[in-house]
Amino acid sequence: MTRAPREVQRRSPLAILPIHPAVRRELGRFVLFKVDVTDDTPRDRRLQEKYGRNLPLMVLLDAQGRERARAGKIGTSEMLALLRKVR
Repeated sequence: MTRAPREVQRRSPLAILPIHPAVRRELGRFVLFKVDVTDDTPRDRRLQEKYGRNLPLMVLLDAQGRERARAGKIGTSEMLALLRKVR
């Protein structure tokens, strides 16, 4: 079995976070992954060039992989609005 690269961790990034139940329900529609760019490798730099250097960052993609929204640290109501925007 092929493992995902270390920087793409398939464990749920939500496992250790306290998340509002409504946000958790909306997140159920998404495939979640966490990208670690702390090693500053060429791949890390490419990801930072593509998505930006302001971390932490959440990028929402639609089913075709097109970016639909992005956010840094935001509150519950803003998060719900953002998640509902992507269909």
